[in-house]
Amino acid sequence: MKKWVYQPRMEGEVFPGIRKEVQEILRSRKVETKPAMEEFLSEHPVLTYDPFLLKGVREAIQTIKWHIENRSRICVYGDYDVDGITAVCLLTEFLENLTPNVISYIPSRTEEGYGVNKGAIQRLHREKTDLIITVDCGISSWEEVAYAKSLGMEVIVTDHHTPGEKLAECIVINPKQPGCRYPFKELCGCGVAYKLIQAFQKTAGLPKSTIARGLDLVAIATVADIVPLVDENRTIVKHGLRRVNSRKRPGLRGLLREISLEDKMVSAEQIAFIIGPLINAGGRVDSAQEAMELLRASDAHKIRELSEKLVYNNNMRKALQARGYQEAKAQIEEGVSKGILVIRGRDIHEGIAGIVAGKLKEEYCRPVLIVTQGKEPGLLKGTGRSVRGLDLYRLLKTQEGLLENFGGHKAACGFSIREEKLEAFRKALEEETEKIRKEHPQWFEETLLIDQSLRAEDITEELVKEINALEPFGYQNEKPVFSCENLYVVQVQFMGKEKEHVRLYTRDHKGHAVECVMFGAGKQFREWELQGNIIDVAGVLNMNRRGRSYHVQFVLEDIRKHQEKERERS
Repeated sequence: MKKWVYQPRMEGEVFPGIRKEVQEILRSRKVETKPAMEEFLSEHPVLTYDPFLLKGVREAIQTIKWHIENRSRICVYGDYDVDGITAVCLLTEFLENLTPNVISYIPSRTEEGYGVNKGAIQRLHREKTDLIITVDCGISSWEEVAYAKSLGMEVIVTDHHTPGEKLAECIVINPKQPGCRYPFKELCGCGVAYKLIQAFQKTAGLPKSTIARGLDLVAIATVADIVPLVDENRTIVKHGLRRVNSRKRPGLRGLLREISLEDKMVSAEQIAFIIGPLINAGGRVDSAQEAMELLRASDAHKIRELSEKLVYNNNMRKALQARGYQEAKAQIEEGVSKGILVIRGRDIHEGIAGIVAGKLKEEYCRPVLIVTQGKEPGLLKGTGRSVRGLDLYRLLKTQEGLLENFGGHKAACGFSIREEKLEAFRKALEEETEKIRKEHPQWFEETLLIDQSLRAEDITEELVKEINALEPFGYQNEKPVFSCENLYVVQVQFMGKEKEHVRLYTRDHKGHAVECVMFGAGKQFREWELQGNIIDVAGVLNMNRRGRSYHVQFVLEDIRKHQEKERERS
């Protein structure tokens, strides 16, 4: 059972035209003025920033234009995840409008690893490449950039990851780099690439359609890369989702057909849990090239073939993930680590290590690092996921001397380490994590952050519609969680093939009915004597279709026996 923590009540002027409950949720998310609330709720948001505020963008445009005019060979070099794949597609498609001399390159996760590598640079040099433009990578590749320059190539780095102390000696576009005046720092890699082509379009006087057609890619990347869905990212995703649902990209349309979403409106949630993992799957277990080809394809036969391959790869990823999870869990139960979980994955496929780390982080409420065997003997590759509040990048930086390299951000990281240093690394991180745990014990507790408490009579279809105006939901704009207390359980139903889900029919003391459902909790609550008892529930509100009609359903994240006590606030 989770610890329930309520958001502090946000006092402020009540603005007409916006429901009181919605205003309170927005204030808790730092949206406090009426114009800001109206922008947040708008179907056509306009919040965006001048791309020329990005440090390096003018110099990048001049360099790219020079290479186009001189018929140079240009390579767009990206990462093998959703963010990198979409960014490569976006920039390559844009440049193809201007020059036939553009190619793309995505490294192999298993053969080359993350980021720019010297082997790829050598290959591109042999292919007479003159300019490399990185997307979603390169911010820590100062040595590789120097190598490319020594071979006579120019490099432009576009990235969004946290820069280290040393930057590459080339044009760098990254809102997080020192001296960058761009006001919003949380763009994904594809978002940074989009701002570059936006600036180029303005400089060259190109029609807006040359960049608008890529908004579907930027929306998918922004959601899938788990950057905050606030501020400019919200504008990007709202407009990008309309582009996704226009079905104008043949490859994406074919993929939606393959997974039976062709005739349904695609939401941010479906991108996060269905579409994103499918695009990611190739880079995890096979090759990211196929996902990129699908997003750019127009031939119906090719689209069907590539869509089927992505689904196959995703099924393979699920099987590898299940095996990796069991191996990691067995180590945890043996007490391999304290505080922070540092797991040596002997048989964990490196392509799914990050997913397993994320699942274990949620289950144990502790930061998790998983290291797997790298290509070079004695060199391990690591990936990590962190609990809310704990800055994983900063934590790894305390042990920078033990690492070959590392990068990432607050919630996730990647690194490499020599095998003989792993135990010292684990012990040092355990000590650092213990200090953090003593100072912030709540970060290591399984908590449920609740936005508001509702009365049963408040739970109406109108409320759900107004709450849904807060979409798209995602990181830092999660779907609001509500509690409802003192409910009498009238009837309990267990559902599913193995009775793994539970539906509760409840009412309050005034007779107002609340229908609740909790997925995957059948076993947990089958032993409870729920029927006839008084309970408190917490979860999210949904509209559920039954036959031809819709009704409000409370999708629960936790149930507890009714407690008469003062609520804890965060």
